[in-house]
Amino acid sequence: MWTSFEQDKTKRDFANSIRVRAKLYGARFEKGRNMDRYLEVLKDYRRQLENMNTAISDNEMTGEFSKSMACVSSTFKQEWMLDTGTIVHVCTDLSAFRYGVQQDNEYFDDWQGSRSTSDGFGLVRVKTLNDLDPNGKNVLLDLHESRYSSCGHTNLVSQERLEQDGWVPSIPPSRRPEERITYFSNERYPGVQLVFKKRRGHYWLDATPVVSTNSICAASPSPNQDKLLVWHMRLGHLNVQAIKKMVELDMVTCMDTLTLADFKKPFRCIACQRAKQKRMAYKRQQEKRRKECYARLMSDVCHVGILTPGGNIYFQLIQDEASRLKWIFLLKDKAEAPQNVIDLILKLEKEHAIKIFSCDQGKEFVNKKLTSFLTSHGIELLTTNAYTPEENCLV
Repeated sequence: MWTSFEQDKTKRDFANSIRVRAKLYGARFEKGRNMDRYLEVLKDYRRQLENMNTAISDNEMTGEFSKSMACVSSTFKQEWMLDTGTIVHVCTDLSAFRYGVQQDNEYFDDWQGSRSTSDGFGLVRVKTLNDLDPNGKNVLLDLHESRYSSCGHTNLVSQERLEQDGWVPSIPPSRRPEERITYFSNERYPGVQLVFKKRRGHYWLDATPVVSTNSICAASPSPNQDKLLVWHMRLGHLNVQAIKKMVELDMVTCMDTLTLADFKKPFRCIACQRAKQKRMAYKRQQEKRRKECYARLMSDVCHVGILTPGGNIYFQLIQDEASRLKWIFLLKDKAEAPQNVIDLILKLEKEHAIKIFSCDQGKEFVNKKLTSFLTSHGIELLTTNAYTPEENCLV
């Protein structure tokens, strides 16, 4: 009976953890794959292993990610468009940042003249052709404080930023406009000349990202030394006192490796703790509801799920707490949400007094543009706490 139980139950968690680890180590980023989705896959595998009490450390995850990026970064090239309208470099590939990105959530004007959201900034090092090298060797170009835009259309090289760093542009005469080339040279780097070739009406730099290899290592999982935790998982997360009783009475012959001394050590099972946790009920306080119309406005942004015929992918809902009147706006980007709030408040302020604006802590609302506007108009910004959407009342 025990042999049947062991074959059916005790080895299941161990086999599942090995299977998930194999998927994690085999996950590789490929050219054309969405980086955000790839990171979500890695997080999902790590979450599964944590629930099985075989958690992956941060260093091991960094090593696996770096090995994947190192295998890919040298195999594909990127196109960088020369932009005269922005003062910052913009990169749409998270893996191109040499040391990761630092969060800032600022706004910048892209090459189309529209305002885009920055998801962070960092150093991007690319390898590109040196036109003055007779052997055709490449040169490394550091793009400092490059902005990361996950929803951007193309990578941008700011001409203004290049000129601030000492790069001087020059365009030799050409008979055909489509054959023109823009060269950049720098006195600090003699013998180096960057090449931007004209394609599709713009000048483009062909470059290959160079990622950091400092964290690349051969990481191997260390065996779990907690014997009690191993038997706890083998027995389907059985109560520790029941396992101790089995050892005291010598009920199972194959548990010789587990002794009573192992029960004196602190025991912690993350899966059991999470299973026993219970979220407290959220009680609405009716007396805090506003009774005067337009005194409190609430807003939230949601994903539509499909691309609309007009090219919109989000919708924004603004609702009055007292009258339940709603305004809905279709958005192509979340960065459009603050302007909708500002336009609506300016319209309602002519006849009503707006005292509170409520929203979640999304960066489309908590930013300099909207907070400065609300402060100047004497409107209180009331945000919800994390993971409590009930605080945003009706929306």
